[in-house]
Amino acid sequence: MKNLSLKTNYSVNLFHFVDSLSRWDYYVSPHILEFFQRNWEVTEEDKKLLGEYRKSRKVFGWAAISELLAWSYAKFPHHKEYSPLFSIISHFEFREDLSGNSLQCNISAILEELNFGIAYMRKMMVDSHLEERLIKIQELFDSESPDSPIPVYVLYSYEEGSSSGNADGNSIYVEIPKGGEFERAYQILVHEYAHKIIHPNSYFRESSSALVRDLSRKVYPHVYKDELYGFFEEAVIYALCEILFFSHDPDQKIQNLKRSSSLSDVAKGRYAHIWRLSKNLTSLFDLYLRGIKSADVTIKDLERTLVNYIGGV
Repeated sequence: MKNLSLKTNYSVNLFHFVDSLSRWDYYVSPHILEFFQRNWEVTEEDKKLLGEYRKSRKVFGWAAISELLAWSYAKFPHHKEYSPLFSIISHFEFREDLSGNSLQCNISAILEELNFGIAYMRKMMVDSHLEERLIKIQELFDSESPDSPIPVYVLYSYEEGSSSGNADGNSIYVEIPKGGEFERAYQILVHEYAHKIIHPNSYFRESSSALVRDLSRKVYPHVYKDELYGFFEEAVIYALCEILFFSHDPDQKIQNLKRSSSLSDVAKGRYAHIWRLSKNLTSLFDLYLRGIKSADVTIKDLERTLVNYIGGV
């Protein structure tokens, strides 16, 4: 794919492991915490070093993940700001887990699986004609393509069924879970890629009708934590990717949210709003992509749907 550069190696996964480990007793997803507790005995020396790492890492902020992944991918060259992190990262490279396997061996063992995952995702993008469909959506929102390929760092999740991803800074990262569940990782990658190349929030803030421009700058905390243009973008991406491309059932997703014990009621409500609005948008994009409706008609219908939805909440 011309706009994506999927990559992985030993050092980028070493950084990812220690970056997650540094938050194991502070703030990390429950399944990741459980993995560390089950597989690693974190010594007092480890805790001291992790505390130092966390303190230094906090200075850069989590938005610096793109630069840090690029630095680790380049095998940790000297950097006046980042190199102090490596002195701590390197401590864990030869640390053994409770089974007596070093982190170095653990990471080396998973690289082949990650490369299989990369091959799978590349093939899926071609077979699904993803690029062509997203370019047509770009045209709808008058979005500009990136000037250079987007780096995609393919990382490893040691927990089966656990995969996450994000589009921070100039790059994307996506985790492939233990056991080779490539399909979930692929769906996350496509979701984040769509954010990067469509970024419809720019349209809502700058090029939409005056009514939508004004509405997109408002905040409805029970619907979305920030301005509504972010909510509108998420709904667009969910409609395209999760529902239209991957056939997820929004009604079932909302029912699953109600049963979730890991989310607050506020978070459940916000996610439910995204699924409801995305459900309302799906047919608009389907008709447009199939050439049944023009761009002008689709945009008018889209804006009307957004305004009506917010008017009902």
